[in-house]
Amino acid sequence: VIFTGQSENAVVEDTFDLITTTSVGAEYEVSLYFEDDVSGQAVSSLSTKGVAGEWNEYILNVANQGQATDGVQLIAQEVPPDWEIKFEYGDLNAGSITVDGIPRSGDGYNVANVTVWAKPAQGGDIETANIELIGISQGNTSKSDTATLSITRTFGLVLSITPQGHSGIFTNKQAGEQFEIDLLLESAVEDERTIRLYIPDDELPDGWSYSFKENGATVTETSLDGGESKPLDLLITVGSQAVYNEEGYSFNAMAQDLSDSSVLARQGITVMLRLDSGFALSSLQYRIEGASPGESYTVQLNIDNQANGNDRFTLSASYPSGWRVVFPDGNTFDVEAARSLTVPIQITVGDEAEDGDKVSIMISVASQLSNQEKQQSFVIEVEQGFTSRLSSTLADLWYIFVFLGLVIVIGVVTYYRQDDDWDEDYSDDSGSDQPSSESDDEWDDWN
Repeated sequence: VIFTGQSENAVVEDTFDLITTTSVGAEYEVSLYFEDDVSGQAVSSLSTKGVAGEWNEYILNVANQGQATDGVQLIAQEVPPDWEIKFEYGDLNAGSITVDGIPRSGDGYNVANVTVWAKPAQGGDIETANIELIGISQGNTSKSDTATLSITRTFGLVLSITPQGHSGIFTNKQAGEQFEIDLLLESAVEDERTIRLYIPDDELPDGWSYSFKENGATVTETSLDGGESKPLDLLITVGSQAVYNEEGYSFNAMAQDLSDSSVLARQGITVMLRLDSGFALSSLQYRIEGASPGESYTVQLNIDNQANGNDRFTLSASYPSGWRVVFPDGNTFDVEAARSLTVPIQITVGDEAEDGDKVSIMISVASQLSNQEKQQSFVIEVEQGFTSRLSSTLADLWYIFVFLGLVIVIGVVTYYRQDDDWDEDYSDDSGSDQPSSESDDEWDDWN
């Protein structure tokens, strides 16, 4: 639809257009969600348990959020090998179904309650599967929504942390600390069973300990009727020498039927220690006196890892041009928690260094664990001996000696030239004063 307006009184005629576009038809939208048993809230991701080898039932809500009656196709993705998923709604029961005729909001109940059946595999290494349930609008196939069903398989027993939905991760713990975990043990098998409670020795970190308690009493076993559940307490004592690591410490709390070892349950537990970071730098020698140009000297830098976790330190150096700093053992070092390491550093004095120079060599140390950097300086005082100072002085005054040499050469040349002139003058004077030989003869004759 185009609206055109034109002014009748304008001095200059001007025309403008207004265009309005209207879409004919309904907008489609779907959403998938579960209802949390504890909070009653709608959630797009549900973490739950499932007995291996048996069909486990879950309710998925499929809502039509569009402007017209719609159908929704349901499919499952990310299903592990040997695991099975199927949907059930009315007479429909298959790995993929289409729920038709879901009213729009306002025309009736716009949510269809679909049963999702899941059968975890009895074999294999996958304990938890995150299965994606996808709903696709049939009115507009570009519209879809996804809900995640996270199933941890069990084998006739269910051992879980309360309150329900707890991640099983316990943070900010310290070495030597003891803390308590609330557990719920449930039986999905018939008859009364005697259940062993334990943490595998090869999973529990060295120096750690645990105990199960029932009604305040320490137990290693408990009895459970079919369909029954009971609360338990698990006390964990962190090892006194435990150190921080980014991944934490992970292990499983186990419940196993003593008469049938295939009937068991496990609950994963991860303990994260609080990071107490920090390190210190020190050296027995911060200053080198009497250093000579071109000579090399070695200093020792001590790195003290004061953190409760293993750390990696990287060293770098800042120094003047012409000088040289070398780390003979490399510049990256791993230091265990509460341990220290001494690093050699070789410093070579620049050839152009002069007597009395004081040069600061800055060593930077960066911690990978804490992302901190600290610096330590070493002062090198340059001092030359008499011979070195004399040689250096003479080298610095070369132009003066060249000048003196030129003066001497000029003086010598001038002296010899003057001496030659004097000899010539003397010879001339001697010739004019000597009497002639004729006069001498005359004198001889007279005598």
